[in-house]
Amino acid sequence: MDHLAYLAPTAALLLGFMAAIPANAADPTSAAFYVAPNGNDAWSGKLPAPNAGATDGPFATLAKARDALRALKTSDPKAVLTVLVRAGTYYLPEPLVFRPQDSGTPQRPVTYAAYPGEEPVLSGGRRIASEWRTKDGKIYTTEVPAAKGGSWFFRLLRVGDDWAIRARFPNYDPSDPIKGGWLFTKPCSRARGQFGAAVGNIHNRGDFMEWRVEVPATGDYNVFHYYAAQNKPWGKTDMGGSTTFTVDGGEPVVLENLQDTGSFSTFKWSARNAVLHLEQGSHTIRWTNIKGGGLNYDAFVLCDDPTWTPHGTPPAPPEGKHMILVHAETFVKSQGKELSVKLPASRRYWGFDPGSLKPWPKSQQIEMHVFPAWGWVNSIEPVAELDLQAGVGTLAGREANQEIRVGNRYFLENIFEELDMPGEWYLDSDTGRLYYWPTDQDFARQEIVAPAMDRLIDVRGDAEQGTFVTNLRFRGLTFKDTSYTPRIASPYSPPDGALWLNRARDCLVENCRFARVGGYGIRLVGDSRSNRILGNTVEYCGEGGVTLETADEAFPIENVIAGNHIHHCGLIYKHVAGVYLNRRPREMAQAPGNLIAHNLITDMPRYGIGIKMEQGNNVVEFNEIRRTNLETNDTGGIETCVRNSQAAGNTFRYNLVADAIGLKTTPDGRFLTPYYTWGIYLDDHSSNAHLYGNICVRNFRGGVVVHGGKNNVIENNILVDSEETNVEFNNIRKLMTGNRFIRNIVYRTKPGQMIRSGGWTDEVLAECDSNLYWDASAEPAISFLGKPLEEWRKLGYDQNALVEDPLFVDPASDDYRLKPDSPALKLGFKPIPVEKIGLKGYDRRKYAR
Repeated sequence: MDHLAYLAPTAALLLGFMAAIPANAADPTSAAFYVAPNGNDAWSGKLPAPNAGATDGPFATLAKARDALRALKTSDPKAVLTVLVRAGTYYLPEPLVFRPQDSGTPQRPVTYAAYPGEEPVLSGGRRIASEWRTKDGKIYTTEVPAAKGGSWFFRLLRVGDDWAIRARFPNYDPSDPIKGGWLFTKPCSRARGQFGAAVGNIHNRGDFMEWRVEVPATGDYNVFHYYAAQNKPWGKTDMGGSTTFTVDGGEPVVLENLQDTGSFSTFKWSARNAVLHLEQGSHTIRWTNIKGGGLNYDAFVLCDDPTWTPHGTPPAPPEGKHMILVHAETFVKSQGKELSVKLPASRRYWGFDPGSLKPWPKSQQIEMHVFPAWGWVNSIEPVAELDLQAGVGTLAGREANQEIRVGNRYFLENIFEELDMPGEWYLDSDTGRLYYWPTDQDFARQEIVAPAMDRLIDVRGDAEQGTFVTNLRFRGLTFKDTSYTPRIASPYSPPDGALWLNRARDCLVENCRFARVGGYGIRLVGDSRSNRILGNTVEYCGEGGVTLETADEAFPIENVIAGNHIHHCGLIYKHVAGVYLNRRPREMAQAPGNLIAHNLITDMPRYGIGIKMEQGNNVVEFNEIRRTNLETNDTGGIETCVRNSQAAGNTFRYNLVADAIGLKTTPDGRFLTPYYTWGIYLDDHSSNAHLYGNICVRNFRGGVVVHGGKNNVIENNILVDSEETNVEFNNIRKLMTGNRFIRNIVYRTKPGQMIRSGGWTDEVLAECDSNLYWDASAEPAISFLGKPLEEWRKLGYDQNALVEDPLFVDPASDDYRLKPDSPALKLGFKPIPVEKIGLKGYDRRKYAR
C-alpha cells in the first residue's frame, strides 16, 4: 500500500479551515479597546493605561469591552476589533458569554489578547482575603460570609499556585500520590438478602444451614430453589436426593430436582423440590447435605398455591396465596468447613472493617471518591450514613453509576475531624467558617482563591435560530479557578470546562494557559467546526485537556488541535484524555473528522488521546505521548472505541507513544501496576484504521492491539518492548477479518511474543509480511502465537520477513532512527521523521493559508 495516499485526510482537513492566522504578537497600537485592573468601565477604554489626570483610560472588565465592541461593529464597519488585556488577575463575577452578535468575519476577526509581554489571568473564583486567626499556631480560621448557609459551597481551594488538600481520610500521601492514601472496600453485610448473593463450597457431607421463617398461614407449601450446579465432572448430574430440609428438628424431607444448571455460576429456578406442611407461626428450617456434592445456593421459596412456579428474581407472588422468599446467605446458623458467602456488589452500599473508620459527628457532608467496578473510572458520591459497628457505608440520593465491588479503592473527603496535617482545609458550610492548616506561615500573603463558577468563557451559538459564533479569537490569556461537578451523569464523560465553544465556527484559541481549573481546559460542543486550538498549555487540571462532545445531535468536525502541551491533568476525574473525541451521533459516522497534531501529552491518569463511538476520518499525527494510564486499566496511550465496523477509519501516523502503565486493585486490596495497557489500542471493533510510522515503546502489555476490528492496516511502525507481546489481535466474537501487518519493526529486549492472538482464526490477518523481528534479550526467542517463525510461515505469514538487528541509532536513549545500513530499509521500511514529532516539529504556519 502506498503510504502517500494517506496524506489525503490532512490535506482535506486543512482545506476546510479558515483564512491565514495573522501575526501572533498583538500590536499594542491597533487595539480598539484595552482592559486593565486599574481601569474603569466609565472610561472610553481606548487608552492602555489611565491618563495623568485619571479622567480616561482602559476598561476594568472584559464584559464592558465585549459590549463596546458590539456597538463599535455597528458604528464603524472598518474598525479594528481587538481588545488587549493588561497583566493582572480578573475575578469574573459570572462567565463571560459570547453570542452570535459578538462574531467577527474572516476579514475582521474579533480578538481578545494579552497585551504584548504581559500575562492577564481570568479567575472564576473569589479571593479570600479576610483576617486569619489561630489558637494553636497550626490551624487558622477565617469567616467567609458568602459561604454561610451553603450559599457558596466550594470543593477546591487554591493557595498560591497549588490546590490545598480538602480534609480527608486516609490522608493524602505526597510521597506516593497514586498508590498512597486509600481504603479498600470490603464485603458488605447489607448485600445479604439480595439475589446475586450465594452460599458456596457446601459440598461436604454434614454441611448445613438454618433459617428462621415466619409462616403467614397454615398449609402445604411447595419448595423451589434458585441455585447453580455443575457436578458432572465428579460423576453426578443431579443433586436430587442428596440434601434435605427439616422443620423444627423433625423428620428430614428429601429435596429432589436439583439437576446441573450448566455451571456453578449459572443460576436457575428448580422444579418443585418437596412439599412441606407448615403451621402458621415461626419455624426453624435446616438444609443439610447428606450425601456430598456441590451447589451454589442463592435462595428458596415456599408457596401454598399448588399451581404456582417461580419466574424471575424476585419472583412475583401468586394472587390470593402466600409466597415466602428466603435468601440462603441470611442463615442464622451454619456448619461447613469450606462454606463461603459471596455477596453481590452494590451501587448504594459498601463494606468496611468495623473499627477501621471513626465517628465524625461534626461532618455531615462527607463525600466518597471511589474507583468502582473495574477501575476504569472514578466517581464522587455523597455519603448518607456510616454504620461503624456493622461496617456498612450508605450513599445518599441516587445509586452510583457503577457497582462498588470488593477491593475498589476509595477515600472519604470533607471531614472536619480529619483536618490533621499541613496543607489541609475544611469549610463549615453552615457557619461559613474556613479552616486551613498552612504549609507556610506566610500563607496569607499568597493568593487564596476558591472557585465560584464552572466556566470562565462561554462561546455559544443559538441552535433554535441556527446561528453560530464565528471568527472569535483568544490569545495569550490564562484561565484559573473553575469548579467541577461533584456527582455526574456518567463518569465516562466529565462535563466541565473553563472555555466552551458551542456552535462556534472559525474561532481560535492560541497560546493560552489553563491551570488549576476544575474541569477540562477547553470544550468544543455540538455543531462547532473549523476551529483551531493551537499552542496552548493545559496543566494541573481537574479533568483533561481538550474535549469534543455531542450536543443537539451534532458533533464538532474539521477542527485542529495542534501544538499544545497538556500534562498532569485528571487531578479530580480520571476517565479523561489530553485530547478526547467523545461519542458522536451514529449518522455522522462518515462525516469529516478532526486533526490532532504535534501535541505533547504526558502524565495522564488514562488516555493521551481518546476517540469514542462512531468516530471516523480523524487524523492523529506527530504527537508525543508519554506516561499515560497511570491510574486506570484496560486502556491505551492512544485509544479508539468506535464499535461500528462500518464507520470511516481513522489515521494514526508518526506518533511516539511511550510508557503506558496501567493500574488496578485486587479484591484483597493490593495494587497491580503496571497492568493491562497498550500503546495504541483499537478497542471494541474499531475498524478501517491506518497506523503508519508510529513508535510505540515500553507500553506494558503491548505496542498495538486490535480488539475485534476489521480491515485495519498496521504499517511501517516501530514496536519496542512490552511485558508480554508487541502486537496483539483479540478476535472477540470471532468477527475479525481483513487486517494487515506489514513492513513493521518489532524489537524486544526481554522475553515475550512478537505477535499474540486470542480467539485466533486464519481470517484475522489478511496479510502479514515484510516485517523485521529482533530479540535482543539474553535468551532470544522469536515467537508468534506461541509458535516459532518456521511454524508461523507454514500458516502463510511473513514469507519475506527478516530476523536481524534493525540497527537503531541509540535505542538505550530512545533514539529509534535507523542507521543507513539498517536491514529494514531492504524490506521497504520508510524512515520515520522523528525530528517532527511533538512540539519540536510544530509550525503554526502549517495551519494557515
